[in-house]
Amino acid sequence: MMKIVKQLKRMGVVMLTLALMVMAFPFSALAANVDATGRDLDEEVSLTLYKYVTPDNPTTTYTADGTEQTGITADADYVPIEDVVFKIELVTLKSGANATSILPNDYEAVTGADAFSTTGTTDADGKLVFSTSGSSNTSTATAVLPGQGIYKVTEI
Repeated sequence: MMKIVKQLKRMGVVMLTLALMVMAFPFSALAANVDATGRDLDEEVSLTLYKYVTPDNPTTTYTADGTEQTGITADADYVPIEDVVFKIELVTLKSGANATSILPNDYEAVTGADAFSTTGTTDADGKLVFSTSGSSNTSTATAVLPGQGIYKVTEI
């Protein structure tokens, strides 16, 4: 019994030592590839935009509260709009603005080397995808997303 208690104490000391080593020596070599705004440049991200019009007599009643809609069918409940041009622009929170703000006027375009802006056009399904690996609409998107961030989307 004493042997087991000694072994448990010894294992506890080893585990405590390892825990202290991990806390005392951060692994900076494993840090993410980030830019000046803190965006992870290696993370795969995408931004998908849709443009539809509701027909005069849809078969489904829509709610405007953000609830996921089910049972929606193309043509009967929505009609995709092709060739709609969107501009996306990387933005950052203005100095002094509330960090949790969702107000458009609290943001401004990122400037300098990290600035990013591009356009794209919806396809026959009313869809436009920008991603860090390229757009699924390669014939209509003019650039690849630089990574995670907050983007201003404007229909032009």
